[in-house]
Amino acid sequence: MNGKVFVLAAALLCSVGSALARADQLTQIGIVDLSRIISSYFEASYALQEINDMTQKFESGKAAIEANIQQLEQQKLQAQSNGDQQTALGLDDQIFKQNSYLQEFIRIKTNEIKEKRDTLMQSPTFLSDLVKAIAYVAENQGYSIVLKSDDPSILYWNQEVDITDKVIDRLKQIATPSS
Repeated sequence: MNGKVFVLAAALLCSVGSALARADQLTQIGIVDLSRIISSYFEASYALQEINDMTQKFESGKAAIEANIQQLEQQKLQAQSNGDQQTALGLDDQIFKQNSYLQEFIRIKTNEIKEKRDTLMQSPTFLSDLVKAIAYVAENQGYSIVLKSDDPSILYWNQEVDITDKVIDRLKQIATPSS
């Protein structure tokens, strides 16, 4: 009887120890920065170059519109200081239209760039390689959960849990030619 109790107690102790060890593993959380991963994974690809070109064109177009607005505002001030209210009102209307155009330009171009980047991320090869790389790093480093660094529900995270570089290294190891 004593032997059975001892074996039962030992088995219970082992299962409690095992459960505690598993519970400790559940607290390991990793963070990945998908923007850095995309840039690294597609660094030489045509698709990423296209996104970079779109971004540069957007920035230069935005700067040109802003410069035009600034020039119109200076002309308006000049007209007001000359007492030409009619010209100032006309320029004010042009400034309003240019500001509206700028807001619409920013909205449209930002969405175009985001859609292009999202399309790039939806590449079956990329998604498959990304999931494999994250799983590999998580399993080998003891992470139970991996979250995106830009997730709005993450209020704080320590740099020590950032596994982005490890995932990038793993992607480079398993990388297949991609464009």
